[in-house]
Amino acid sequence: AFRRKDGKMIANFRVQADLKGMETTSDGRSVVLGMGDGSMTTLTIADPEKEGIGDYLKSLPSRNPKGCASGAIPGIGTGYRQNGVEYPSPYDYSIYTDYLKALQQCIPPPPE
Repeated sequence: AFRRKDGKMIANFRVQADLKGMETTSDGRSVVLGMGDGSMTTLTIADPEKEGIGDYLKSLPSRNPKGCASGAIPGIGTGYRQNGVEYPSPYDYSIYTDYLKALQQCIPPPPE
């Protein structure tokens, strides 16, 4: 990623598959990448010259998981629903496979 005003490179990321689509969020803080294998990645652009970016990064759940009780992470455990089922928090499961089983209740496998 390059800053438009001066052309300086501010980020470098290697995608894991052929890049098929790319969009930015409406606030311009993140970019969403879609790959040919069906995977998607969301990246936050941490431009050190952008005002308030440090506070924004600190507010991200991925940067502040410690001390978060169930429901303390915005969008997780706060009533967010997908397919009518509350989205689980990975912090509520000691074994990752148990979390994946709970996640499957929200995101069922594709029909055969």
